[in-house]
Amino acid sequence: MHILILPGLVSLVCTRLITNNLLLVASLLLLLTRRQNGTTMKIVGEQLAAVKSALSTSDWANVSIAYEPCWAIGTGLAATPEMAQDTHNEIRAWVAKNVSADVAEKVRIQYGGSMKAANAKLLLCQPDIDGGLIGGASLKVRLSEGCMLPNCMTNHPSLSRTSRPPPPAYSPSFSTA
Repeated sequence: MHILILPGLVSLVCTRLITNNLLLVASLLLLLTRRQNGTTMKIVGEQLAAVKSALSTSDWANVSIAYEPCWAIGTGLAATPEMAQDTHNEIRAWVAKNVSADVAEKVRIQYGGSMKAANAKLLLCQPDIDGGLIGGASLKVRLSEGCMLPNCMTNHPSLSRTSRPPPPAYSPSFSTA
């Protein structure tokens, strides 16, 4: 499996989203072979550079980053909380070095690799993991497990990270004419 990333296309999409006042979720994809051969940040850095090329520093207020290790999605393999934290920390360091320290502190970085009831609390307690993208597991979690906010979240760094204000309420008007 090969994932082809065209920086020009990434730049165009980023520009269109920001220009139209939409939230940009920059999904950083990683294959298992890249993880195993130690090129995680080379690949992730290339993807971040493509996003950065389209944005001004102020545009980053409308950006959320989603680190998605494809190898850990529905495969039975999973990153340990420490592995996920290390990569999120490296992503935040990349943003600090290549965009700004202020943006790095404020940008939300979510984890998108096989987060489920069994590992969500441990992942969400990591200081650089600001949330999770939860797919099929959300259909399997018992309500009592799925709605519990981990105790570590009460002082989590993500609570101080600024988030984009909510968009104006959408109220469609219907006409019978």
